[in-house]
Amino acid sequence: MKFYFVNTTPILVKCLEDAIAEVAPYLPNQIKMSVVNRPLRDFVTSKNPENTAIVTPANSFSFMGGGFDKAVLSLIAEDHRKERDVETAIQNYSLLQNHGFLIPGSAHLVRLSEIPHTSGSIAVDKGVLTLIQVPTMEVPAPILHEKAFYSTWAALTFLASLPDIEAAVFPAFGAGFGGIPPGTCARLMVGALALWYMPAPSPLARSAGVLLYLRKDYRKLGKPSDLAAIEQFYTEHGKSSFTQTGKEAQHWPLPWHRMVKGLNWVQNQSP
Repeated sequence: MKFYFVNTTPILVKCLEDAIAEVAPYLPNQIKMSVVNRPLRDFVTSKNPENTAIVTPANSFSFMGGGFDKAVLSLIAEDHRKERDVETAIQNYSLLQNHGFLIPGSAHLVRLSEIPHTSGSIAVDKGVLTLIQVPTMEVPAPILHEKAFYSTWAALTFLASLPDIEAAVFPAFGAGFGGIPPGTCARLMVGALALWYMPAPSPLARSAGVLLYLRKDYRKLGKPSDLAAIEQFYTEHGKSSFTQTGKEAQHWPLPWHRMVKGLNWVQNQSP
């Protein structure tokens, strides 16, 4: 599976590249992440055809008039004069399935084969047959930073149900109107991908990894047996990450090298 982060903002491109380099040794060989420092249209036009899903940040009402969504719209419409018609068709398609409102952080499938005026588009010619809408917000506004992680996870959950997809194109969730700093956005999104795909001994072990990375204090679960079930996956370093104070406690998400040091089941996958 290939994942492309398509972005042309220099600082965000650098942050994404750094984040990918940090997690790459812990991923299976078949998972490939890369940053594409080109406009979306240029990238899709030049790439080899493959079954591709484009993940869009959307909004709760499926308007596509700005940012990454607008770039997607211009790519999937077979004629620029039909862009508004395509947007309306996608909006009707999505809202009808979701009773008029897309919940922020949830993922929604749009099959372009069911959308008029897309069959002759550049996107379809290059194998883009699917959109996955993951609204990060109801309307353009600053958002909680952790939504970048949750939105990425929601997209991955949906992609797991589409085994024929060979590649996925991702935006930078929340890095525009959402106000998430570039470094934080990059670490949250790439970290979500890494935690999803890195080998784990059990689903609960992966849960423990997410809690540690996002620094969610598992001790608030309260019940001793629940705490023990989570703690079995942590090293002493991992446990101490939840009790740190001062400057160390301000690092969020937890730096990747500290996260893997805090889990007793992580293995470097590099040959």
